[in-house]
Amino acid sequence: IKKCRRPHIVCGDFNIFDGLSEVSEFIKENALKVVQNKATFPSFKPKRPLDLIFACKQLQIKAAGVIKEVMWSDHLPVWVEINN
Repeated sequence: IKKCRRPHIVCGDFNIFDGLSEVSEFIKENALKVVQNKATFPSFKPKRPLDLIFACKQLQIKAAGVIKEVMWSDHLPVWVEINN
């Protein structure tokens, strides 16, 4: 990722059960910032932040969050809005 020359976002289900410390090396090595780390699992009563969004430090993030009240998945979806 750190070789990517264009602005970039990394997101997905990271399955980190012990918090951001599990991905701190990944964040540091790739010069990323945490954009979204609110609880997303389980969707019916979120307690764990498993679905994360990271971005390169050059991107300006307007907002990010979690879509609540989803019935079709065991994870809540995440979203991010960037300035262009």
